[in-house]
Amino acid sequence: MERDAEAATVFFPEGDFATLYAQRYPQLCWNTHGSGLAGVRGIAPETFPAISALALSDSSRLSVVAAKVILRHFGLWEPLAARFEELRYEVAKAQGSALGMLPLSGW
Repeated sequence: MERDAEAATVFFPEGDFATLYAQRYPQLCWNTHGSGLAGVRGIAPETFPAISALALSDSSRLSVVAAKVILRHFGLWEPLAARFEELRYEVAKAQGSALGMLPLSGW
């Protein structure tokens, strides 16, 4: 899978699949499969949501990458590029709010 991630990064550098594989794959795999419960043993209940938040962040980032690849393949990217940038900004604001770095209202 490491070679596939490197090849995919060459094909679509914005996806940075090689870095995702190197930094996140072991944890994602461990927490996704049946052994995942062993990975959270001893984690405090108030800390547990952070594990889910990391996985959600990874999957949402990859869903945007997949959408871009598909839209570019079909020649539909250019009309939607600005909207994707707007959405990226909105997600960053939501993440800032969730982390307590920004107020929930008044942006």
